[in-house]
Amino acid sequence: MNRAILFFLSVGLALPAAGETLLYTLEVPAGNAVTYEIPFEPSHEGRGAIVAEWAGHRMLAFRVESPGPWSRKFRRNGPSPQRLEFDVDAYGVGTGPWKLTVVALASSGGGAGTISIELPDEVVPGPPPEAPEIPTPSAVDLPAQWELPRNRIEGLPPAWNRLQTVAEELRRVVVDRTTPDACSWQSDLLRFSLDRLDRRGLRDSIPARETRELLAEMAETIDLVERYRVSKDPRIAGPPPRTERDLRSWTIERRERYMALEAKLDGLIRSIRRGHAPELARDDWPLRLISCITACERHFEERVRVGAELAANRELTEVQWERILVARRVLEALGHLE
Repeated sequence: MNRAILFFLSVGLALPAAGETLLYTLEVPAGNAVTYEIPFEPSHEGRGAIVAEWAGHRMLAFRVESPGPWSRKFRRNGPSPQRLEFDVDAYGVGTGPWKLTVVALASSGGGAGTISIELPDEVVPGPPPEAPEIPTPSAVDLPAQWELPRNRIEGLPPAWNRLQTVAEELRRVVVDRTTPDACSWQSDLLRFSLDRLDRRGLRDSIPARETRELLAEMAETIDLVERYRVSKDPRIAGPPPRTERDLRSWTIERRERYMALEAKLDGLIRSIRRGHAPELARDDWPLRLISCITACERHFEERVRVGAELAANRELTEVQWERILVARRVLEALGHLE
């Protein structure tokens, strides 16, 4: 894996009671893995943040490490954009450089962007806090309309009834805010589905044929990744052979199988980008969902070879895959509307 230092663009002005911001360019090479390491030194205690945004669908992993023998680590991964916050205590000031590590796994498609490191502000004493104001009922945040459960509509045609059922399944997992959506596709897919239900009977309530075909293909691809995940075939599930000769043959045959699967995922991305389904071309969630599926697929493939703890995208997969399986049922229902 290539290692490099990101090109430094500019340093924010150090003003009284204001934190410094460091800005870097970010290059994500097409087809190659790359790791960037950025040293930085906070001058004050407090909350800092890494803010990154880049073009393309590549998934990046970010890790911030404090100096010293009791190093603290802060991690986040996913598609663009990403924000990773970190806490600087007294042991993290003046004890050596901190380090930001950015990792991009090998994948088709490259892009460029920026990373900013927002260092903690200097704390300036202010006036004593006022007594908290008790919010009135009108000031309480209410859930959005799409977050609320819907009354079931009886007598719908089978395809619409199926969409109604699986959309409610997706709603229940999406509104569970205890698990953040690092890939940023869940609520948008739910709103896309509910919008179809709300407009059922209208001329444009059923997606165009090209859109239905692409949604059905997305569902089929998720199903294929799941079949690989639970497969008992030793060429997929392992364990790797012990002898060097058998291991070489196993690796080659296994890689050919996974290359075919990854080609399907890349094909879905190309179809969306080329506008094969115009109704999806103006939304971000299809590319974000496919990127998330790809990240999970790579974790499943790697964990057989290197173990679940060392396989890439472990944390992302743990919180995303069950929801992606729910999304498969929604995509399948959308693809069969008529």
